[in-house]
Amino acid sequence: MRTAKHLERSLLLTLCFALITYAARATEPEKRIRIDQENLAKLSPADQVRALEVAARLESIATTERSTLTRDERQALRMETRDLKREVNALNERGSGTVIYISAATIIIILLIIILIT
Repeated sequence: MRTAKHLERSLLLTLCFALITYAARATEPEKRIRIDQENLAKLSPADQVRALEVAARLESIATTERSTLTRDERQALRMETRDLKREVNALNERGSGTVIYISAATIIIILLIIILIT
């Protein structure tokens, strides 16, 4: 009887942890890259267009399925991400404030996934 209760509690606890883990993965942020509209307005029209293009490309890189890519493709993707981040920093300096926000967690996750797959 006592063993059955312990087994029941253990199974219930395991089920709770599994549901919590599943729910945590399901609440992944929808948009990882944000654009500050006020600082975007301070940029020239050409820079505004480029900032939107860079943000769209970074978002597409973040959502790319990397498990199907070859090693060279992953390396090229990593280099492109770094180049785009440099360009974002340049746009942020020109706009006298932060225009594009890239969460540090997103960059770390992208790089870790690419490194783990290689």
